[in-house]
Amino acid sequence: MRVVIIGGGAAGTACARSFVQTVASTHPDLPAECSVTVVDPLEQPVELPPLSKSLAAEELSLVPHMTGENVVRVQATVSEVREASETSEARPAEPSVRARYIVETSAGELPADAVVYATGLTPRTPTFDAVTVHDRASATRAHQAIHALEPGTSVGVLGSGFLALEIARGLADAGHRPHVYLRGDRPLPKVSAQLAQAVMALHEPVTFVPHTPEPDPTQHPLWFAAVGATSAGPALPNAGRNLESVHSGNLATTHAGYPVGPDLQVAGFPGVYAIGDCARIEEGPMKGIEPAEAAATSMGRWLGAVLGEQATGERASTQGATWTDVPWHWSFQGPLRIFTAGQSLSATNGEPVLLGDPTHRAQWLFFTPDNTLARVETLNNPGAHNAAKRVLASQDLPHRSDADQSFDMRTWASR
Repeated sequence: MRVVIIGGGAAGTACARSFVQTVASTHPDLPAECSVTVVDPLEQPVELPPLSKSLAAEELSLVPHMTGENVVRVQATVSEVREASETSEARPAEPSVRARYIVETSAGELPADAVVYATGLTPRTPTFDAVTVHDRASATRAHQAIHALEPGTSVGVLGSGFLALEIARGLADAGHRPHVYLRGDRPLPKVSAQLAQAVMALHEPVTFVPHTPEPDPTQHPLWFAAVGATSAGPALPNAGRNLESVHSGNLATTHAGYPVGPDLQVAGFPGVYAIGDCARIEEGPMKGIEPAEAAATSMGRWLGAVLGEQATGERASTQGATWTDVPWHWSFQGPLRIFTAGQSLSATNGEPVLLGDPTHRAQWLFFTPDNTLARVETLNNPGAHNAAKRVLASQDLPHRSDADQSFDMRTWASR
């Protein structure tokens, strides 16, 4: 099996490593007919989540995504993915290739039996000149821009998500005066109002400006923008002819991403998968989740193992296979440690149960309509967050009636 992975970020590199490790478990020497190639335009993609730790620090700390042994890395852009059986005068099919797909890159054609889209997201461009952070080069520019500021400079930040707040807190801790401009009345719209309000109260050095998505750009000499992102990647093979065989949506490069089923395969395209931020899961137990870094890595590891089992004959196909995990996210905003785990807020019902003190360390427990635990938000308590992930992954879920003020997540997890 020849696997071509488009994208060398967290999801893509995890998939490549997992494929090699799975094949190596039964074939210590990678068989000649098995290969995995990661295609990425960057020479060395890096991890970006720890921005609040180093963007305003003396030195910028970026961790490269490592593919490991027996993985071919190609620095190139992908222009098209097409079926190998397609023929034309300019591009005749080569029967000797005997591949299902051809991935056309700026470095040449790659035959593939399986294609994995792991293209991540590209930041949306703000309406005026502002610094965005999405790769090594842009992070370096942001780091240099911050260090060129005079102490106490007023800086504008566009956005209301985790990244915007991480940048703002980094600026504040570096001695500047950040102003975060929000679309609504609070930051972090994908977490509960309770957690968002606690975060605002603990970010005293940061000024929040509500209901101002388009501020006056002359208000500050420097702006940072974290205003969302769109999927980035080539269209699916024959997308124009196969729209009826796919659930719904535009299959080109839009914010909607690539629609996949529980096995992370794009319906109507055998052997084509999408993982990480560019995947839109439309069926199964993980329907509707929004992959963050942890989920992207989990997807990659799972799919790499499944494809490795196919390559060694341990598994015939992905049909019936289902990727499941506990979605979780973390954000370090200066001294604040924010964690979420479990289902989205829309899947829960009623007021959450508050444990602890939101001015210092707290947890909010959210329950489904049948009153079983579905989501946990944690402030400055990583131990309880890790326990919550174990509990949410188990079959032993607390009922709302179990969660009085004496409830301890770690005790429940160790039962």
